[in-house]
Amino acid sequence: MKLSIVTISFNQAEFLQRCIDSVAAQKGVDYEHIIIDACSTDGSQKIIENNPAYFSKIIIEKDRGPADGLNKGFAHATGDIFAYLNADDEYLPGSFSKMIEAFARRPEADVIFGDGKVIDGDGAPLGFSLSASKFSRYRYLLGATMVCQPATFFRKEIYRATDGFNLQNSTCWDGELLLDMSERGATFVHTPQFLANFRLHDASITGSGRMQEAFYSYKNSLFEQRLHRKKRLSDKVLMWVFRIENRLKKALRKKA
Repeated sequence: MKLSIVTISFNQAEFLQRCIDSVAAQKGVDYEHIIIDACSTDGSQKIIENNPAYFSKIIIEKDRGPADGLNKGFAHATGDIFAYLNADDEYLPGSFSKMIEAFARRPEADVIFGDGKVIDGDGAPLGFSLSASKFSRYRYLLGATMVCQPATFFRKEIYRATDGFNLQNSTCWDGELLLDMSERGATFVHTPQFLANFRLHDASITGSGRMQEAFYSYKNSLFEQRLHRKKRLSDKVLMWVFRIENRLKKALRKKA
């Protein structure tokens, strides 16, 4: 079983080497690493050029945003299992082996996602983690599920069954892809293992909060588009029920 990892890079030189090294450190697994750089101007291209042996494919060209870069990368993927790692995030040691084992144990699973540790710009733990919760189409549209993107892996077939990442989505292209997979009948499985470091820093979309309003606006439009109606009071109530359920399950996992 072969893994295909795509990294999109744009002016993240401060973190890029650690991202590359976290992939290269994975042992005993067949994988390829594809990197797409959107013409960075901060030294990222030099880092990529200094590590040619680590990549099966290097593409350096302007694109129409992260979704476009990811689509370009996965167009070259030859593995059985796909995943992508942003240039400012990192895989934890042994993550690839754990995912190969997880897919072997669960042949019915199309998407398997683990948990992530949250770190700051210097790599220091921030004291909390991204513990995934149950994923379903409805829960996602409500905003009542959490899937840690760098800890998420999916089969080639379910990715190819979609149209890829939506170029019109500039805030949650990763979540919309999972939504598309769900609508095509994907089976989602959570494995309670830490697989990646998710980095929060001032320049990141999540860390800066600069696109928060656009994110919620797009999520609301997705709800109406996919369910063909506006949110009702009952939806809002269920959203909080699901969120409380997620928090309780997370607390129980910590005690176990």
